[in-house]
Order: sequence, then C-alpha cells, then structure tokens
Amino acid sequence: MKIGPLDPVHRDAAARLFWQANEAQLTRVLGPEEKAVAAIAPAIDPAFALAATQADRLLGVLGYREARGAWVRLGQFDLGAYGMGRFWRRAALASIPSDSETALVIDTLAVVPGHRGAGIGTALVRALPRLAATQGHDRLRIDVAPQNTRARALYERMGFAAGPPQSMGPLWPLFGTRHRIPMRRPVAHIPSGGASPPA
Repeated sequence: MKIGPLDPVHRDAAARLFWQANEAQLTRVLGPEEKAVAAIAPAIDPAFALAATQADRLLGVLGYREARGAWVRLGQFDLGAYGMGRFWRRAALASIPSDSETALVIDTLAVVPGHRGAGIGTALVRALPRLAATQGHDRLRIDVAPQNTRARALYERMGFAAGPPQSMGPLWPLFGTRHRIPMRRPVAHIPSGGASPPA
C-alpha cells in the first residue's frame, strides 16, 4: 500500500468515499448517492488530500482544510441536476459554520468497504504531522458527531482531546446533528491507535 497525494484520476472514487463518510449528515441535502457523487466530484481539490492506493486502486482518502483551501469546496458543488432545488441546497451548504482556526483540520477520513479495520485510516492520519509541519501548523483537528462514540474513542487513543461542542448552525435539522465535537492534538508522532478510524 502507498500513501501519497490524491491523484486527480481518483476524483470520482474520492467523491464516493466523501459521500459514504458523510451520508448521514448530507442525505437530506444531496441524496440519493449517484446524484450526490456527481455533484461533489467537481468540488474536490486533490491538492488538499492524501490517498492510500494499491495497484492504482483508491483504498482510502484523507481530505483536509487549512487557511489556503480545502479538499471539498462547498461553494463549487455542481447542483444543476437538482433543478430549482439547487437554490435551497446551496443555501444549506453555505450555512455550515466555517472557522478561522490555524490548525490543519481533517475534513474527511474514509476507507472503502472491505478494507476497513486494516489500519488504512490510521496510516493516513499518521502521514499528516510531517505535512502539517511543513505548512506551518502546530495542531491537528478533527470534528466528530456526538453519536459517533467509536470514532471518538479511537481518536482519543491517537492523542486527540475533545473540546466543547460546536453548533452546526440554524439549519442543523437538515444535517441530522445539532453539534459537532472538535478534537485536537499537537503536530507530533501519532501512535498507531489500532484499527482504522471508522469511515
């Protein structure tokens, strides 16, 4: 398995992984899956993602955001297939709170079905400290849904500490959760943590 930058040829596969990782939060806004993947793919910037590949197949992706940009640019979703519904969908996506934190923020961590639990997600996270340090970051952050206790426990084993919940904004019912839990850790060596983080 190889860990490296996301190849643009894997954009569609990465969009599908993004959807699978965020389906519970986005299904009311972007579902069903095929329509969502078509909308998401044009918004992906491979410059802000790491990929796990084997024999040119994408096995997992870690997309992040920081001051220079983000791997998924919410304002660039292709919503044409939703007709007049594109207007409220764009407004809903725009309502997702942004932040000015200087940390490198893990936006999406996902592994293809059939390869989860094999350490791929952990390998992707462990590749981040060097990248973050070269870009001048001293902290990593990931947000988890309050109900995702399995993911939270695993990130805690990897040295992330949970902070106070943050609001998902006034349109939170569309995303299925009122809050998100930010978890942070210093940029440093990350222990293996066991199995892959849940997608």
